[in-house]
Amino acid sequence: HLHTGAARDPDKAFGPTNLAIALLDRGAHEEARHHLERAIRVEPEFVPGLVTLGDALIRMGQPEAALPHLLRARDIRPHAPVIYLNLTRAYLAAGQHAKAREAHGMLAALDPGLAQEITPTAWRAGP
Repeated sequence: HLHTGAARDPDKAFGPTNLAIALLDRGAHEEARHHLERAIRVEPEFVPGLVTLGDALIRMGQPEAALPHLLRARDIRPHAPVIYLNLTRAYLAAGQHAKAREAHGMLAALDPGLAQEITPTAWRAGP
């Protein structure tokens, strides 16, 4: 069913997302993914859940699967640097170097310090 503003409950999305972050830190990527998908079912526009799910999928070697979640997060919150950091990582891992450079350019404009987390060696792999 469609979610209306009144039906959304971001508070119920925080718990599974926070648990997933702890699981990711321990390397339990698949379990983290399960909790993140639950958080997004409860609150489809919960940006921390979308970004963390994207991060989990990148870590699991599934950057293409991460992209729709990260792009949705970007559409909801277009000025959040961490979204562009993860988009850059996903595009690089997926071999989409032109899109990676574009996302990295947005990241650098929003947060030059965070942009430095993507090292120049990452760019050498692509055309």
